[in-house]
Amino acid sequence: HLREGGGKVNAVVRNQASAASSSSSWPNPSVVAVLYNRVDKCGSSSFVEMIRRSSGNNSVKEIETREFVTFRTDKAMKTPAQTQSKVEEHLRGALHQRKKFVFHGHFYLMDVNVFKPQHGPSDILFINQIRDPLKRIISRWNYLAYGPRPDPKTKVEVTQLRKSLGAPTLVEFATHPDRAQLMYKLDMFPMRFYFCTAAERDQCSVERAIANLDKYAVVAVLEKLQESLAVMSYRIPGFFAGAADVFPTKKVRENENCKQCEKPDNATKAALAEMYADDQRLFAACLAKLDMDFASLPDHVRQAAQARSKAKAEAGAGLGTQIPQAGAVGRVEAVQEPPKRRSVELQGVQGVLYNRVDKCGSTSFVQMMRTESKLRHFFEHETKQYVSYTGGMEASSKSAAVATKKVQDELDYQLKNNSEFFFHGQFHLLIQPEAVQSKVAYVNLVRDPVKRIISRWNYLAYGPRPNPKSKEQAIQLRKSLGVPSLHALARHPDRAQLLLKVDMFPMRSYFCSNQERESCSAETAIANLKHYAVVAVLEQMDDSLALLAARLPAFFSEAREEFPQKKLREVGECERCEVPDEKTLALLRELYAHDLAFYQA
Repeated sequence: HLREGGGKVNAVVRNQASAASSSSSWPNPSVVAVLYNRVDKCGSSSFVEMIRRSSGNNSVKEIETREFVTFRTDKAMKTPAQTQSKVEEHLRGALHQRKKFVFHGHFYLMDVNVFKPQHGPSDILFINQIRDPLKRIISRWNYLAYGPRPDPKTKVEVTQLRKSLGAPTLVEFATHPDRAQLMYKLDMFPMRFYFCTAAERDQCSVERAIANLDKYAVVAVLEKLQESLAVMSYRIPGFFAGAADVFPTKKVRENENCKQCEKPDNATKAALAEMYADDQRLFAACLAKLDMDFASLPDHVRQAAQARSKAKAEAGAGLGTQIPQAGAVGRVEAVQEPPKRRSVELQGVQGVLYNRVDKCGSTSFVQMMRTESKLRHFFEHETKQYVSYTGGMEASSKSAAVATKKVQDELDYQLKNNSEFFFHGQFHLLIQPEAVQSKVAYVNLVRDPVKRIISRWNYLAYGPRPNPKSKEQAIQLRKSLGVPSLHALARHPDRAQLLLKVDMFPMRSYFCSNQERESCSAETAIANLKHYAVVAVLEQMDDSLALLAARLPAFFSEAREEFPQKKLREVGECERCEVPDEKTLALLRELYAHDLAFYQA
């Protein structure tokens, strides 16, 4: 009934689409800003990643507003007018820069005429993306309590709130006598609200939302992604040319991959479908609009999109979804089998552990994984506990033991509560019990030891550390120990003992457990490489990323695309950084001979 039923809805949309096609000139070369008031749980993370990639390719700036609308009725929040005012203020500031940009966030539809005479409505376009409403609302219910949210306390608060309102499960929510009111108390509001302005908030009927569709250049539909991207790239080429080539074509993660996620039965789905009937009508209207927009494209554009869609389906790529048919509202099922996996792939891995070695490109590596975690919906957790070798060895050993115990506790929590996760920080190798070993995979990243130690020396005193006092303390400590420069450290008679005091410890230390800490030889670290699925090498990053993708595809399948391909800052680019001479380099190679042997391994 989504496609063929609801004739009045489809007729309205067809009239709007025809009017839009006749009154608008596509492609539109005069666009200065594209506004994306993103609907939650509709593939918006992947959509934003596509925007970021397209923005770079098309010289367009990408701006995200942190102001967001909420329909919660049980919390003291900003009013819609206050929130929207902040969003409009942010938008005006961006328009003032006179550069093309995509502006996105969770905000209301806006009347772009208010930005005249600075910019006319034809210069500013709205876009959005939606999905099958039932699929969205189930996803949102599970995400709020079990998804990769940054603060575990938030999940606990959500669970407690649901219990206090008598709706601890999706079944009880769908059948609750006051479910219409609970929608807003539990953050389960309909998606149609995003298609109304702040002024229309209290009268945001489905008819009003459908009428507002003509204010959108494109409303993409997750289940018809290739058609959506074809319309976008044709209508707004200055922003989205090549969008289909850069969209993260990863299959949407279904609830089956989440241990705790609720999987409603057919009766619950039927109750939810009735509960969100207005959103079902809006979804049907968006489908009709997209069909009209796609049909208006030139033949060669449509044929290319259809060929791409077919190729991705045959290759087992893409989002793996199809349009719900009559009588199957909301049951969006996967239609492709995953591609055959290579024998090198590790099976059954629940968590990837990265006990990151400092000054080896770890910031870029973590940035890559944060992007992957958003796109693939696995949990990313950084432990704030870290090992240190400064000060007296006895004191450091005690603090390291305490830190290691806390890290293990954090890891145990992730294993218990998250189906898939990426766990990282500067901690010792944690040898897991045999029952757990197959569930976790260690990875790390190393680089040439001499380059690393030069980088670390300069970073501690001259790098972008958050607290200027830290830099001054590092400089004063070096002076007090008689090693004010790298040149002096390399030649100091007690240089082997000074390494730990000035935080210049070897990288092999990360490849030993806390028990092996005081006897962490190169041989021990090399023997422990057996615990790692992959040890990437910064100087061979392309090969390293390819190996990560082959062994752990659920976490790294598109790592080569996501890794920030930025040139590492060279010493010569830092005004105060020390550049060691050949003699100093030779002495440093001798000083870190064990790390060089480990690096070769």
